[in-house]
Amino acid sequence: MALTGNLETFYLTTILQLLHNEQKTGVLRVMRKDEEIKIFIQEGAIIHATRSEGKNRLGDLLVKHGMIADKQLKECLALSQEKKLPLGKIIVEKEYATAQAIKQIIFKQAENAIYDLFLWKKGKFEYQDRALVTQGMVIKKINIMRLILEATRRIDEISLLKKQIPDEGMIFKRTASVRDDQPVQLSPDEWSVLAIIDGKSDVRGVLRASVLDQYSVYKILNSLISAGCIKASGELSPGLRAQKAFEQIKTVDSKIIRELFDTFGLPRSSMLRVIFTRIIRDAASPEDLLEMIDLESPKITQAQDRETLARLNREKQVPLMEDIIELMMSKANMPGNEQMQ
Repeated sequence: MALTGNLETFYLTTILQLLHNEQKTGVLRVMRKDEEIKIFIQEGAIIHATRSEGKNRLGDLLVKHGMIADKQLKECLALSQEKKLPLGKIIVEKEYATAQAIKQIIFKQAENAIYDLFLWKKGKFEYQDRALVTQGMVIKKINIMRLILEATRRIDEISLLKKQIPDEGMIFKRTASVRDDQPVQLSPDEWSVLAIIDGKSDVRGVLRASVLDQYSVYKILNSLISAGCIKASGELSPGLRAQKAFEQIKTVDSKIIRELFDTFGLPRSSMLRVIFTRIIRDAASPEDLLEMIDLESPKITQAQDRETLARLNREKQVPLMEDIIELMMSKANMPGNEQMQ
């Protein structure tokens, strides 16, 4: 059997229930942008899962759970690259952790990937019947119906957790009590998330950097907020700034834009004016706006254009363009944009 579709019209629970009821054996691939999660199914039960991105890295998980030290991990990573052997095999050979401990961590990686997948709102999927080669795989059967029940519980709870954190573009910073080294009672998982909070990374960045699954990170962020360890920063993340900018420009007609450019003193032949026009005219969403700024800003190379952009950013006399200018400053690699780094 072959199955293809997208998560907007075909829910993950429906796909998994179908594969469970039909006692299927094969691989389910789910993809969004440059991320992919593979779920290996044998006779209707999940036996393994992998993800393409670096999240839930084996070495980081071993260190976080106190199974090996940082120094030991670095040594094993170097040997793994030198001998072209799996990291887990090297760690076991060096007797830094048992094979059973490695298996438990690998299973946790697989479980985290699957639970995160239930929180995806968009993505394409492909399922193909296939005989599985399980050699080298850490096999542990997961009952699909039990998994769906737990995932449903997490989805319900994460909607409550997101009330304090309504946008992944929010940026958090540590409070003075943490910076002043006052005693704080936190679990190892809470310390691992707190270590990522730097006042610059948004929630999306914290999720990428953490070895924990999305549900656990949101739960910990809520705990850290309640404990007074972190608070929302006044800084806008690039995503939120782009959303604000898009809302401002989408209702403005081209005549007003031209008048604004004349106010700036931008000649019609100016590269800066051409770039502004292109971004404002062609951006169809906040995401498009960010992508276009990423693409166009490095083209601002002339000294006069760079000086004009810096002046506009410094004077902040045109609220309509303020956020676009801030974003362009950060991407054009110009001085005076440290707050955006």
